[in-house]
Amino acid sequence: RREAPRGERARGRQQLMRKDVKTRRKQSWRREGAEDEEGLNDELTHALVLDTPILGDLPQLSAHFDHVSWFQYTGDGTTTGLDGTLGCFPNLQSLVVTRCHLPALPQSLFSMRKLTSLELSHCQLRLSASDSAAIGDSADIEFLDLSENPLTLALDVRRLSQLTSLHLRNTRIRELPRGVFQLSALDTLDVSQNQISHIPPDLLEMIPTCLEDCDLSDNPWSAQSIGRLRSYYLRTGMDFQVPEASMDEQGNPLSPPTPQTEEE
Repeated sequence: RREAPRGERARGRQQLMRKDVKTRRKQSWRREGAEDEEGLNDELTHALVLDTPILGDLPQLSAHFDHVSWFQYTGDGTTTGLDGTLGCFPNLQSLVVTRCHLPALPQSLFSMRKLTSLELSHCQLRLSASDSAAIGDSADIEFLDLSENPLTLALDVRRLSQLTSLHLRNTRIRELPRGVFQLSALDTLDVSQNQISHIPPDLLEMIPTCLEDCDLSDNPWSAQSIGRLRSYYLRTGMDFQVPEASMDEQGNPLSPPTPQTEEE
């Protein structure tokens, strides 16, 4: 039996994958898919999870999936466009997209008025100034993960007053997101594995209990910034997972404050 050429086999696989995506999409449209157990609404909403990689753009849809509040897509680095599909999910509260090759932010994001959780990781995404500004104006976002993308451009998060979790690991940024230590709701921050060297003075004004989980490791911090981290460690016992923050200039361990017990 003669084996089909490689290109023909690849086209055959893509046809099967697109058929699988179409089947799941139809099930979701008929409300036969999984329920979104984390949905914020009182009424029942659904989740659509697609883990079948599509080459090129996701299909252009005409039907609207108003009842879907969670959309998750995992590619293999060959998906280049999402808007044709995402534009039909106007009521998403959570969007998770990983392992795509996106030239820019999907524009359909900015018509999702209920979106509170956004993950676009491992998507080869580079932020333009307009993309950065658009994210910075997404005032209802509570969870944002853009990790493992060559963003290069840092975010301005001063308007994201609802943000509780920000993940920007390995994004090639050279400065901290503007206003990040002024966000009163933020409890998780990961900017590890970047090229950041400067800690702003407002770090020393941050409330000690503001951040429960903060990772600033694997950045080329300046001597002045390490000094600020040490000062914060001596005051709060929090080292941000930066080893130098808990040691003096000679490498000797510093003593964090002793927790005070309340008097009865």
